[in-house]
Amino acid sequence: MTARVTPQLIAKEAGTEYSTIQNWNANCSRFLLLRPSQPGGAFDHFALYSADGVFLRDLPIGASDEPRWSKQYPNSLFYHSGNALNLFDCGSGHIEELRRFNEYGTISGKGESDISEDGNHFVLCGDDREVFVYTIHRDKKGPTLLVEDDRLESLYIAADNSVITSARSGKMNLYDKRMVFVKKLGDYNGHKCVVRDTDGTPCMVWSTSADPGAEQRCPNGVEKVSLTRTNADGTPERTCLLPLPQVQWGEAVHISPANGWVLVECYENSDVPENLYRDELVRVPLDGSPVQIIADHGSVIDKNWDQPWKYFAMPKAVVRRDGGAVMYGSNRDNPVPGYCDVYMVDLIPSVPAGSKTEHQNR
Repeated sequence: MTARVTPQLIAKEAGTEYSTIQNWNANCSRFLLLRPSQPGGAFDHFALYSADGVFLRDLPIGASDEPRWSKQYPNSLFYHSGNALNLFDCGSGHIEELRRFNEYGTISGKGESDISEDGNHFVLCGDDREVFVYTIHRDKKGPTLLVEDDRLESLYIAADNSVITSARSGKMNLYDKRMVFVKKLGDYNGHKCVVRDTDGTPCMVWSTSADPGAEQRCPNGVEKVSLTRTNADGTPERTCLLPLPQVQWGEAVHISPANGWVLVECYENSDVPENLYRDELVRVPLDGSPVQIIADHGSVIDKNWDQPWKYFAMPKAVVRRDGGAVMYGSNRDNPVPGYCDVYMVDLIPSVPAGSKTEHQNR
């Protein structure tokens, strides 16, 4: 067993989009990163890299255009511009407009939703007020859900194409793909991902830190919530996968989906006391097996920074679609506001959790 995993620096002044968005294309031969147009500038566009981290070229896709890789074709990227959904060919550079939603001024996946598992559906929001599922190969827009009275914080499309909405008020609800209400998932929102459970059914894995009701079942923890199974009282079936310490701001997380497990990145303000899992990337199995520490991400988040710079420094780690590597952002080599590099680690070697002292002394 390897005692220490050394991250490989793959891109200077670059960043991942978000922990729930797949960076790698269909055959893992290339990936996307955010880059600035000039050194020290804002990360304003996406760029294409080879599998080993070699910069290939800048793309005509802006930072807020939400590019999503096709599940079938390694060269194909979907992205939106204004109210249009486009298809970009990374080989030829050709751009095809798939559909323009003229009933809206803009469309969006709210920044956290990826293309569906079957590669044929998007959950989209028009003008920040109507949510719908769009079927790509049939060019069909499904029924809409009006949400203007309770604005959205995020959207997710699960393995069965059901939809999770998270409102700014905190409510999380589940709808089927026709936007018919299925059930309430909670009254408090948290970072999350959608993934298949060990039995193949869709589930959500989320951070319970904002939920006071979780203090008894999974305090400040990482919890699995079934989207199909319910308890006798009608509430969703829940399983605590990883409780976390609670001190000051506490230990916050992002969660990235994988096959049979999730990756949890833990991060905190730089001045809080040392916690178990602080600054770690942690592999958390969905079947309740012991968690494993993968690596230190080393990113520094200072409490005195403005919120944009705090968010900028969060690793937003992503598991490669074949499960063989993790990519994440970090300012470990230059811990100042607005700076970030991208690192990658192999996921085969790992460190068993539970011996923080050994980990600190490596």
